[in-house]
Amino acid sequence: MKSRYFRLAARPGPCYRPPMQQFDAIILGAGASGLYCAMHAARLGRSVALIDHSPKPARKVRISGGGKGNFTNLNVTPGNYLCANPHFVKSALARHTPWDVIEFFTGHSITYDERDHGQLFTREGAPRLAGILVEQCQRLGVTFLLGHPVDRVDGPGPFRVSVDDQQAVADKLVIALGGPSWPQAGASDLGFRLAERFGLSLVRPRPGLVGLVFPRDRRDLCQDMAGNALPATVTTNNASFTDPLLFTHKGISGPATLQASSHWQEGQPIIIDFLPGQPLPELIEEHRSSNILLKNLLARVLPKRLPAHLLSGGPAETPVSQLSKEQIEAAANRVHRFRITPASTEGYAKAEVTVGWREHGPDLVQNLRGHHRARPARHRRNPGRHRTPGRLQSPLGLCLGRGLRGKSVESECVPGNASGGPSGGQRTFWEKVLWTLQNFFGAAFAGI
Repeated sequence: MKSRYFRLAARPGPCYRPPMQQFDAIILGAGASGLYCAMHAARLGRSVALIDHSPKPARKVRISGGGKGNFTNLNVTPGNYLCANPHFVKSALARHTPWDVIEFFTGHSITYDERDHGQLFTREGAPRLAGILVEQCQRLGVTFLLGHPVDRVDGPGPFRVSVDDQQAVADKLVIALGGPSWPQAGASDLGFRLAERFGLSLVRPRPGLVGLVFPRDRRDLCQDMAGNALPATVTTNNASFTDPLLFTHKGISGPATLQASSHWQEGQPIIIDFLPGQPLPELIEEHRSSNILLKNLLARVLPKRLPAHLLSGGPAETPVSQLSKEQIEAAANRVHRFRITPASTEGYAKAEVTVGWREHGPDLVQNLRGHHRARPARHRRNPGRHRTPGRLQSPLGLCLGRGLRGKSVESECVPGNASGGPSGGQRTFWEKVLWTLQNFFGAAFAGI
């Protein structure tokens, strides 16, 4: 069955009433989560309308993983997520594993390669992943309305979504619009505004997986080092990440920084270890008989211009053989515990995800059970670890339905601690899917 599309009719006069179509569910957002949700809903025999302001569905899926499609990760645990309600992630991952994702895509002739940290990249490319989702929705008869912004959403009882001269009506509404991160790819804050419109509490949003900007009086370091990268450990808010760090003209970026940025709060310092796993006192001891200057010794293991910024005055110009214990400790403190308080992040324009969404307290489970006889269903996948900026952003998979009127609210989970598994740098396709499935199948269709 081919997908049905709204036909936009001309408005004949002031007494004109827009044509109305009735559906079981309306999904706002034709990204990964919206498409996957629509596909599963249609499989249950529900009539579904999928609405998006972009003329092309799955726009961000098509460029995920730099176009190579990092679609899932083998090493996924709840500990890889930063979430106000970790129990949600436990339930989600238990109900839908990476192997379920693999089974779905390999069932549609997708092949893949495993890379570092269990990342799986499709050999066919990200556009093919998007094509599979769209094709499945079309085959199942999902109605698409693309390329037209949402004018108005009313409800509940039932929900009415107005788009140009069309109006879609349904008892269930799913918001899968993502956050404002990476507006170049069409992201907006519409999901936030709709959530507030329906009285849902929001965890204050902020950019995540984003570069950090240094204060103006400390930018001489990053301007001199711009373009240089090195392994480093970035620590903030009790979270540490060891990965490449990249100096930019205004601050720092790279996988270690991007991961730490999701934990960083305005006004908090970050601690950088520029020689992770290689204690400076041991390095000095190995060259204790040498007359090499400390700054020149460090230039062997660090970018050449960095030691001058880390060490100033006596120790930098002192031969290694003449360094005192106090000088060694001071130098080690600067190299391994470089402390700075960023002025800001690079903002939503450079952020890969939005941290924060809906609060997700115990009321949700009780509300779903009481009104829909449902378990708090499904899942969400975790990220691949090293990803270049500007990929898939975090979703707002929000289901509104009769009996859910604003009491049930969800906290956004984003990639958290990377140790021992996936995280940070870039998001996988599957992360977009989790929230929509959790809310849609746990609430919208339970008991129907």
